Parts: sequence; structure tokens; C-alpha cells
Amino acid sequence: MKEHIVYVTVVLVSTMLSGCSLVDKAASKHISPQAIDGFITIDKGINATIDEYCGSEQNLDMTNLTENTWWPGCGYVTSFDDFDNCEGGCITKDMVKKMSDFNKKHPGKKVHYKSREGIGFEGKKLETITLGGWWLPAPNASDETPRIVVQHGFRANSNGFRSIYLGYLLRKNGFSVLLTNLRDHCYSGASKERIVEWGHAYPYDVLGAWDYATEVDGSINASMVGILGYSMGGFAALDAFALEGSIPGAWIDSAPLTPRAGFEVGFMEFLKGVLSEKFLKHLAGHLTGTVWKDIGDDAKKHGVDLEHHLPEEELPKGPHTARKLFVTANKKDNTVNFTSSEKLAKLIKGLPDQYTLEELWLPEGDCNGQTHVADMFTHSDTYSKKLCEFWSGVFGTKTCDVAGAESKSSRLYAEPAEGAHTFASPFPVSPILAALFASLFVGGLVVTFARYRVRSHYEPCSIRMLDPEDSAL
Repeated sequence: MKEHIVYVTVVLVSTMLSGCSLVDKAASKHISPQAIDGFITIDKGINATIDEYCGSEQNLDMTNLTENTWWPGCGYVTSFDDFDNCEGGCITKDMVKKMSDFNKKHPGKKVHYKSREGIGFEGKKLETITLGGWWLPAPNASDETPRIVVQHGFRANSNGFRSIYLGYLLRKNGFSVLLTNLRDHCYSGASKERIVEWGHAYPYDVLGAWDYATEVDGSINASMVGILGYSMGGFAALDAFALEGSIPGAWIDSAPLTPRAGFEVGFMEFLKGVLSEKFLKHLAGHLTGTVWKDIGDDAKKHGVDLEHHLPEEELPKGPHTARKLFVTANKKDNTVNFTSSEKLAKLIKGLPDQYTLEELWLPEGDCNGQTHVADMFTHSDTYSKKLCEFWSGVFGTKTCDVAGAESKSSRLYAEPAEGAHTFASPFPVSPILAALFASLFVGGLVVTFARYRVRSHYEPCSIRMLDPEDSAL
């Protein structure tokens, strides 16, 4: 009954009022503040995840992170005994132990470095931040061992299970790794803006990490240092790759092509949890556009342009050196639609003198409900092999195997599995929230409508429905 009231009220009013001004007002008042806090405002809830496992009181490093973090199917673990209670068969205690033993044997060290200087919103100089992360040399690394910067995604950091697992896979295959953190995340310094910056400063954070990776423990030729980014980190890595023509290759996993694409799926999932299908059919596109504009406007008030750099705009400006890219995504990804990766591949193929698309890999797999940045788990052996072959091609090494590197046959996950610790919507849905949202939204419509004088003639509201082919999600 409540959904029926919402649907009837909104559709009738929205078709009566020219330009959907009533819906815009209600959305901006009742939805946008929550969207802003959930998507870009760091000090209002995002802190808990971006700084997870990074506190000095936890005293975590590569010797003990494996057994002191969150793992899918297991939850938060504090000892190896906790792996006996894992559900779904996704993790074997023996294989996690192998990863931990590897990291204990090759612990690396915590390092700090500066973000690269750049120009941001309205031509103002970007704030330079001291960033922090983990420098993890490969076994028996020399001053000629190739290096790869790994960039985390939204609401994540260098100590999350995805980053440390990627570091493990790469090092097993003989590549040294820098697990880096964006500004305001984990070991990195705080910015004045305290905003999730997307295309504004984040590409320069990635470039600062890449600059450092070319000189840590002895300088190395830039052609031997690549970048890997997943989710939002893939977006930032793409921008960095376009801005710095000396980066020889990039591996991009499940990246949205725009910040809005990174927002829309989560926002739509939120709306699906609180509103009827008929309501969504009529107003989803308009609500998304209104709320996204409010998010962008709020960011600009803080001096941040979320779309200051976009891969679609920056990649065509790159040098004509046929640099290599590998693009992958899960066809069942419900956080960033795999069509984003298809569009990226099409863009790359359209610039053959500038870039070489080594592969567009689109596997399928459901890791216990998780599908976003999950292929490294659901297709562990294949993912590791492709990582090795791609980077060996980028760096011109003869083989993936190097002296001291461990066998590539071991895998962390026995079966696809995942849990609730994901990059999902910044709009958590609960029965209480659903009821509150519905009542606030309908109430807002009624109050706002009461302020309007009834006119003798109205133009129908022009509403654009969401089209999956329109979005990178």
C-alpha cells in the first residue's frame, strides 16, 4: 500500500509539473544529502572502511595481516584457528597459511612518498599529500626486477584482502609490488577537502606512487614499472596511464569509466530496495541525474571536480607508442557492469597507434554472492597466469618464472566464495530505512506540492529511463 501511494503521488505530480521541478526539490532535500555522505564525504561514515586494519594499535604488517583482516566466507579473523569456522568452502586453511608464510618470509616494509604535483579545479594547484603504503620486493629481487603499483578501490586500502592477495600473486610470479593508498586512506596523509576525489587528485596520487616505485631501493628504468588498478582504483590508474606516457602498461580490473558510473549502480540498488518497480520505471533516470548533479555541485564547493580527468577524454591525448593494456571484468558484476570494460576496450581499439589491447577478459563467476573484483578468486589459477603473461610481455621478460619465485599452481580459494564485505552501494537498505525513505519522500512531495498554485495548463514531465547501454554500469 505504501509503495502504491508513493507511485501514484510521484507519477501524478511529476506529469503535472513542468520540468519535474517538484521531484527535483524532493530528491535534493531527502535523497541527495545521504548520497553525498555515502559517496564522497569522508568524515561522515566512509572513515570506517578506508582506514580499516591501518590503526597503530593493531600493529599490523605483512607478517600478520593475513590472519588479522576480513576474509570472504570467514569474516574478521584474528588467528589461523578462525579459518576453521569459514563457511562455503571458499578458503582452505592450508592455502591461506601458504600466503601468510610467503609474506612472513618476504615481509617488505612500510614506505612514504609524495603525490605528484598537478592542477585541479578552476586552475588551482592540487594539494600535495604524503602517501603511504607497502613496498614488497619479489623473492630474490634485484635492481632489474620489474615493479608494479597496485591501486585499491572505493572504500578500501592497501591492507584489504584484495590488495594483499594481488600483491601475493604478483610477487609469486617474480614482480616487485608497491601497495599504495590514496590520500585520506590508511597510511596516507589527510587532505583539506576530505572528499573522495575520483578524477580530481587521485590520478596524481597514483602517479606519485609510480614515481616512487621507479626509485625505491635503487632507481630503475620507467619502462620496467607498471600500474594495476581495480574498481575506482582502475579508474584512477587509467587516468594516470593517460597522463604519464612513460608508464609501459596497465592492468585494469572492473573499473567504471566515469565517477557517475561508479555511483549509479549502488544508487539504483538503494532505490530498488525502497521503491516499487513502477516508480523506478518512471523516475529512475531523472532521480539519478538530479542526485548526481547535487553530488558534483557539493564536491565543487570543496574545490573538487570529480570529473576533472576522465579516461575517455585523457586516453586519446596519450603518446603514439602502442602501450599495452589488459582489461578484465566479471560478466555478472552487480557493482560495475561489465559493459564498462567493453566500452573501454572499444575505446582502446580505436586508438591503435597509441595503445595495444592485449586482452579483454570477461569471465563469469559468483564468489558466494560477490561478483565485483572477484575473478582473482573465482578463477585464481587463470588470473595468476594471465597476470604473469601480460606483465612479462610488457616488460620483455622471457618467462614468468624467476629464481626464488614460488609455484604458480597453488591457489588461495578452493571454490568461488565471497561474503558481505564488498564495494557495494553506499546506501545500505533496511526495513527501517525503507519506511523512513518512503515517508520522507512522500511527505516532501506533499509539502512541496502544497506550495504550488494549481495552474490551468501543465506540460508533461520529461523523464529519461535508465538504459544499461547508456551507462558504464
